[in-house]
Amino acid sequence: MNNEILSQEEIDALLETEDRKKSELTSDEKDVIGEVGNISMGAAATALHNILDRPVQITTPQVSLTTLEKVIQEHNKPLVLVEVGYLSGLEGVNLLVVGEKDAEIIADLMLGGEGKDLSGEIGEMQ
Repeated sequence: MNNEILSQEEIDALLETEDRKKSELTSDEKDVIGEVGNISMGAAATALHNILDRPVQITTPQVSLTTLEKVIQEHNKPLVLVEVGYLSGLEGVNLLVVGEKDAEIIADLMLGGEGKDLSGEIGEMQ
C-alpha cells in the first residue's frame, strides 16, 4: 500500500466485495454444494429404503444461502429440522426440513408400524 490512504470509493468497493462473498454463491459453488447434497440424500434414501423395505424417492436439492429464521418462516409449521454436521473435508451442515406429519409417518414406519393411525405427536422414541 506504500503508505497511501484508500479513498472512500476504494473502501466501499472492498466492503461490497466482502459483502457479496458473504451473501451470494457462484454458480460453480452452487453446483458443488448441490452435488454433495445429492450424494448425501442419495445415501440417506438408500439407508431409509433398507430400513423400511419400501421405495424412497428424493428430489434434486435446492441450493441457497439462507438463515435458520428464513427457513422456519418459509415452511408450514410444525417442522422437524434434522441437522447433520460434516466430520471432515467440508465445513458446514446438511439441514433436512421435514413436515411434522411426514416425520411422524417415517418414524412410525422405522419402528415397524404401517404409517397409519398416528397419534399426532412425535415422542422421545420417534
